[in-house]
Amino acid sequence: SWFDMFRDRVIFPIHGINGKVIAFAGRQLQKDDKGPKYLNSPETEVYHKSDILYGMYFAKKEMKKQNNCYLVEGYTDVITLFQGGVENVVASSGTSLTDGQIKLIRRFSENVTVLYDGDYAGLKASLRGTDMLLERGLNVRVVTFPDGEDPDSYCKKLGPENFKKYLVDEARDFILFKSKMLLDEAKGDPIRKAEALRDILGSIALIPDTLKRSQYAQECGRLMDTDEKILFSEIARIRRKQHNEPGKQIEQMYNDILNVPAAEKQTEHILVDDEPQEKDLIRILIQSGTKLFMEGVTVADFIFKELELDQALKLANPLYNRILEEYRETVSENLELDTQFFINHAEHEISLLAAELLTERYEISPYWAENSTPIPEIRDNYVNDLSSVFFYLKLKRLNTLIKQNFEKHEQAEAEGEKEEIYYYILELIAVRNLIASHIGYVILT
Repeated sequence: SWFDMFRDRVIFPIHGINGKVIAFAGRQLQKDDKGPKYLNSPETEVYHKSDILYGMYFAKKEMKKQNNCYLVEGYTDVITLFQGGVENVVASSGTSLTDGQIKLIRRFSENVTVLYDGDYAGLKASLRGTDMLLERGLNVRVVTFPDGEDPDSYCKKLGPENFKKYLVDEARDFILFKSKMLLDEAKGDPIRKAEALRDILGSIALIPDTLKRSQYAQECGRLMDTDEKILFSEIARIRRKQHNEPGKQIEQMYNDILNVPAAEKQTEHILVDDEPQEKDLIRILIQSGTKLFMEGVTVADFIFKELELDQALKLANPLYNRILEEYRETVSENLELDTQFFINHAEHEISLLAAELLTERYEISPYWAENSTPIPEIRDNYVNDLSSVFFYLKLKRLNTLIKQNFEKHEQAEAEGEKEEIYYYILELIAVRNLIASHIGYVILT
C-alpha cells in the first residue's frame, strides 16, 4: 500500500541555487525508529545530492560579501547559525564532500572555514575529507568545539554575539592545526612522528599553488624540527605519485610555476637597469647618510652593512663605488662629513653629481601647501626610499640566481642533484615573489 516515506520525521526543504525547493530531507523523531537517521528525496533531473549544499541559496550573498564560507555537517547547524546572524553557512548534509559541492563553494568564495564537532574520533575522520578543499585550491581554516558540542548546541549555549566572536578567535589554519594535532598525538614517538609528518606532507602536496606549498613546507619544518630540503623532496615524491608524472621536465614545471607558456616567454623589462636605483642609493647616502635609519643605526651604517652581507649587491657604476669607498674611509677617520663635502669635492665628476643629486627637481605648489594635507619632501622620505632601493637590488640578485640554477639544473646528470637544484629554485622564486608583492613589482621572465 502507499505510505509517506517521511512519516514520523521532521522535514527540511532543500533549495536549489535559484531558491526553488527541489527535494526534502527527513530526520527521525522517534528514538525507537529502526530506519536511517536521515532520509533524502530520491535523485531526479533537478536534484543531484552530490551537487547540492544545504543553505547555499540563503548563504551565497553573504559568502561573496565576506569572502568566506562556514561549512558544517547538519541541517540544524545551518538553521541555528543563520538565526544567530552567521548567514554565510552551508552544510554537506552529513555526507563526504564532493567535487560538485566544492565547485559550488568556489563560485562564491575562495576561503572555507570548517566547523568540526567536539568528538575526537569524528574529527580525525573529517580531516581526511577536508584535503579535497586544499586540492581544489581553496584556503582552509578550521574551528573546533569542546567535547560533546556541535555548532548548533554551542551557538545556543554561548548566544549569537559570543558565538560569532568564538568563530573569529578560534579559527586556525588547517595545515598548522592538523600538524599540531598529529604531533601532540605522536608524543615524541619517532615512528608515529614520521607517520604524522607523512600525513601532513600528503595534505601539503595536494595544494596546487607552488608558493603556498613552499610556505607550508617551511612552517612544517620549523614545527617538526626537520630539514626543509627533506620535506621538499618528500612532497615532490608524493606529487609525482599523485600525478603520475615521473618524467616531467624541469623546464615545463618551471614555466608552470610562473604561469608563462614556454613558447611565449616574455623578456623581463623591469629588472634590467640598475642605474636609477644605484643613483638613488648614492643620493640618499650623500643627503641623509648621518641621519638615523633606525634606533642606533645611521643610514650610512645600514647601507654599508647591507652591501657587506651580500657582496653580489655591489654597484655597477664605478663612480658610485668610488663615492661609497671615500664615504667609508672618511667616516672611519672620524672626519666631519656633510653635503658640502661632496659639493666642494676636489674631483669635478663627484662635485657635479652631488650638485645634481641635491637639487630638488620638484616644488610643491603654494596653493596646495596652503589648502591640502602636507606632502613630505623627497629628502625626508629617505627611510622608505632606501628600503625600496635594496628590495629592488635583492630582486635583481634573486632573478640572477634563479637563472643560474636553472642552467645548473640542465647540466646536472644525477637525479638527486637535479631534484635538489629544482627545490632550491622553488625557494628562490618564493622569496622573490614575496619581495615583489611587498613592493608592488610585477615580475615578467
